[in-house]
Amino acid sequence: MWLVGDLSVEEARTALAEAVPDLDFYLAKGQMQILRSTGFYANPEGTVKHADFIRAEFAAIGTSVREKGFEGRRASGCVGWVDTAESMSRFMEYESKVNCAIQDSRMMAVCTYPAKAAGLHASRELIHNHGKLFVKLGEWVSKMECRGATPL
Repeated sequence: MWLVGDLSVEEARTALAEAVPDLDFYLAKGQMQILRSTGFYANPEGTVKHADFIRAEFAAIGTSVREKGFEGRRASGCVGWVDTAESMSRFMEYESKVNCAIQDSRMMAVCTYPAKAAGLHASRELIHNHGKLFVKLGEWVSKMECRGATPL
């Protein structure tokens, strides 16, 4: 599952199709999904959905993945659309809960945060909610491994 933020779903599909020749087959089979991150994470008015609601959505995805016969799920999402401290706080609440759910499932996730996210919420919590952190400032300058990311 690719939750796109800076691209439209069609732009993401077109770009991915260059690297994955049978992309349409995988999309039709349900083996791959491309969704707008705002549609998945946000209410129609643009605020971040409640953490328990988003966690339940991920749990439902995990169930459907197993029902389709797949071994697990990989997900990637961009959080660049979160633009207020209140929304970032709600998103961090979700992140801490979904991190526990992911640890107990056959799912791996990569989250992409813009630099402004650190200004919207404590960087400590961003680091705490993830098992590994990679930082790019022009070039890759830092790699930190977090020890036992657990909910706050």
